[in-house]
Amino acid sequence: MKKNKKLNKEMGQVALSPNWQNYNNREYSWLEFNRRVLELALDFRTPLLERLRFCNIFVSNLDEFYMKRVGGLKNQFELRMSIPSKDGQTPHQQLLKIRTLVIEQFKLLEENYQKNLIPSLEKEGVYFIKWRDLKKEEKAYLDKYFKEKVFPVLTPLAVDSGHPFPFISNLSKNFGISLQRPNDSEKLFARVKIPDALPQWISIPSDSERSYRFINLEEVIEHNLHHLFVGMKIKKVMLFRITRNADLSQDDDDVEDLMDYMAANLKERKFAPVVRLEVEQNPDSWMLEFLLDELELFPEDIYEMSSLVSHTDFSAVIDIGEPGLKYRPW
Repeated sequence: MKKNKKLNKEMGQVALSPNWQNYNNREYSWLEFNRRVLELALDFRTPLLERLRFCNIFVSNLDEFYMKRVGGLKNQFELRMSIPSKDGQTPHQQLLKIRTLVIEQFKLLEENYQKNLIPSLEKEGVYFIKWRDLKKEEKAYLDKYFKEKVFPVLTPLAVDSGHPFPFISNLSKNFGISLQRPNDSEKLFARVKIPDALPQWISIPSDSERSYRFINLEEVIEHNLHHLFVGMKIKKVMLFRITRNADLSQDDDDVEDLMDYMAANLKERKFAPVVRLEVEQNPDSWMLEFLLDELELFPEDIYEMSSLVSHTDFSAVIDIGEPGLKYRPW
């Protein structure tokens, strides 16, 4: 009852505030701060590998933003709380505006990555290689790498009448796979998690002393999926990533043991509702509908990942021994 009275009081104060035009929205202001991080990734004065680092920071910041701030707005929206923000915006209005702003920022990130970062890195001998461009001996090297390092830690899970939809962990990248059994037209959904314990960029041996060739872990796994589904027909493969709600906004005024309370909340956070679904461009419509239904999401919760820069950690690339491409150490 105390909580309801507090909510009603806050709603009245905010809704009737005569100076709401003088306020900046808290969520939009935070996104503007993160744009400043993005600007450091765009700035030609920033050393090249540090620009990749700022790409990492920009994406990591957004992950935290969706887990906490968007998670809190989602809680308000789903509880039918129409409490406006200080600037008079309802939770639903803020969610729609956030989506627009984030998509705009990702377009900037993608354009910078494709038109500026990749060509500049190639001039310095750092190459991001696609599977189709590999030499025969390089493919053999990566096939061996897959069998020895990657294959043992993969856990493919199929969904059928005897196997329910698997638990998808927060911020994990996964392959959704559309499968068919031989002589059967029914589609099956399978999920393969991209292991985050392995480097997301695999270094390919190079003959040149100052040449660094990398291929993304996802490409290596995708071109070896047939080892995981022997005897099955792989129809489509779609990369996806989820973000779960991490907003712990429960009333803790009357909690007797705060440590137990926080431990219970952190345990619940692992299974919290999903607030964002990221998918690769032009996703498979059947798998997308399947995921929306299983994760209980709306179409506006979907974000297309235009390229690797929007979801991949570049730490393995940043760690190469090229001090001239980084900030001077203090």
